[in-house]
Amino acid sequence: MFESRFQCAIDGGCLSKSVGRDYREKILRPGGSKDAADMLKDFLGREPNDDAFFKLLNVNLP
Repeated sequence: MFESRFQCAIDGGCLSKSVGRDYREKILRPGGSKDAADMLKDFLGREPNDDAFFKLLNVNLP
């Protein structure tokens, strides 16, 4: 998750009030009351994957 947001910041400046608000509302507020995978999917707006993490590490996978 954080790699995706970090990559977004590198690519286009996603460190904004709206991203912070989404993180607070979709990750912090529910806490342990919701499934972590569901919260992450809601926050990212897509299914989680490792693409941004591997891109950060400069690893190319087939």
